[in-house]
Amino acid sequence: MPLMTINGTEIHFQRMGQGPAVVMIHGLLLGNMASWYFSVASQLAARHEVLLYDLRGHGLSELSPTGYDLETMVDDLEILLDSQGFDQVALVGHSYGAMIALQFALRHPDRVSRLVCIEAPMPLARGLEMDEFRNADPETMLAALPIELQNSLGTGSRQGRKLMARLNFLLNETNLLAQLRREPNPAPTHSGSYQNPALLIYGTRSKLVDVPQKIQRLLPQARLSWLPGGHYLPSEMPQELGRTIGEFFS
Repeated sequence: MPLMTINGTEIHFQRMGQGPAVVMIHGLLLGNMASWYFSVASQLAARHEVLLYDLRGHGLSELSPTGYDLETMVDDLEILLDSQGFDQVALVGHSYGAMIALQFALRHPDRVSRLVCIEAPMPLARGLEMDEFRNADPETMLAALPIELQNSLGTGSRQGRKLMARLNFLLNETNLLAQLRREPNPAPTHSGSYQNPALLIYGTRSKLVDVPQKIQRLLPQARLSWLPGGHYLPSEMPQELGRTIGEFFS
């Protein structure tokens, strides 16, 4: 199990496939690298080297009480890429992972060849679907999810119990929710704007249908693609999502 210490926290990562490098970043709370591994990553790995990793506090990465702000997450990604010898990569992110990818591209536009943002939220707390989860009760949170995602999370299984324990920690023993509520939206940095190809993917049943126009102010060259799903597209329609990303890369 590959682990490396980044900013004082052990981060779990995996590499698969061969070809131009693609890094895939999952969302907060309910996500981990398995969100990609069992959906889109295997499709992309046929033509790309894919780097997956668990964000701090998620999956097999170390539980951390702090560091859930966007800048720290971008720092984590930068250190991971440097450690693996990746000078330039394509970035694919879902939800908060999409915002990490976007901010990294704005900070280091020369290091990102292509950018895919799936259901990126603005403001960032919207990506957690907080209307359903305001009581921060993991069981209620899981019950509010699409059935495809409940099945993929293995609710009621040993995997599901481990997820519940992680959710309890993230919701009640970290600064994650407070940090997200005060997190500013990404903005261009002194490094200059990102000019390479970008793709924004949103679900037609998502609560974020007004967000793409906000992101296109940062990425005027970005193409917009709609899929007939909700916020959790990697689990709701992995084949369609994989085809959309693959066509963009080719």
